[in-house]
Amino acid sequence: MQCNWRRLAEFQAPADLDVRWLFRAEQTKDYGQLLTEAVRRLPAPLRSNQIYAWVGCEFEAFKQIRSHLRQDWGLKKNEQLVVSYWRTGKSEGQADSVN
Repeated sequence: MQCNWRRLAEFQAPADLDVRWLFRAEQTKDYGQLLTEAVRRLPAPLRSNQIYAWVGCEFEAFKQIRSHLRQDWGLKKNEQLVVSYWRTGKSEGQADSVN
């Protein structure tokens, strides 16, 4: 899938929102590793701040990111939602069974 660079350049985020684009087209890393590494590089939020983390990603990245947000950042269940929408190498029916 080609990126629509014009639409990307026109994207306007609120001033208090930091948007970081991750491009995986030429990446040689495992699927999801680019996102997992980017999340790990983010500074942990101060506990005095209100935070809500939402992540939708591949299953292996989901496990690592959810663990990082809960263990390293100390986010509670009501402060984060990390969802696996697909599992690499599995069909839709197979992806429902988690080992």
